[in-house]
Amino acid sequence: MQKTLLSLPLFQGMTKNELVEVAASKTVRQQRYGKRQVVAGLNQPSKGLLLLLEGRLSVSGEWREGAYRTTETISAPYVIEPERCFGLHQRYQRQYVAKTVCRVLYIPKTDVLALTRTYMVFKLNLLNTISAIAQQKKLTLLTDSRCLADMLLCFLREHFLSGSEEQKVYVTMNQIAEMTYCSRLEVSKALNLLNERNDITLQRGIITLR
Repeated sequence: MQKTLLSLPLFQGMTKNELVEVAASKTVRQQRYGKRQVVAGLNQPSKGLLLLLEGRLSVSGEWREGAYRTTETISAPYVIEPERCFGLHQRYQRQYVAKTVCRVLYIPKTDVLALTRTYMVFKLNLLNTISAIAQQKKLTLLTDSRCLADMLLCFLREHFLSGSEEQKVYVTMNQIAEMTYCSRLEVSKALNLLNERNDITLQRGIITLR
């Protein structure tokens, strides 16, 4: 397990002995999930850190009160929404379902706090991880058709987890037009430009990011 933990940014820089101590905690536990089992549910309270050690997860999200949705796939090793462990919004923003047999390590909040007090490296890694997620959010105000295309690409990408694959948005052009305060024609031109640039693939009601 130590080798897998070291591949996660949260534990990089820690010694093997320190990782053994982490895994030896009575409240830290490993769990195996079969295919199609839910690992973390949409809006489920986060009670600690979930670390995907082995396997792949199908990830789905609903946005704007279910107006449109997204799907993607993440592979081990991966830390699942660490920014939801603390703060004002401590519920998962997406649903995570096992796409293959998965092995997940659960570290409860009390242990996370203990790790931050005991290991400065872990504390800095956790802060850097959460900060990186926060800094991915960008606001872009653009007007012409080419710039609108870049804005839409930024908007689409903001829905997805870092390093995920098979990224799809299930949304119509009319919905995008309403959200961006643009005409359907402007949105259509911008999306076709992104398609020509090989940034996305267009299907009826589905946008796949490349």
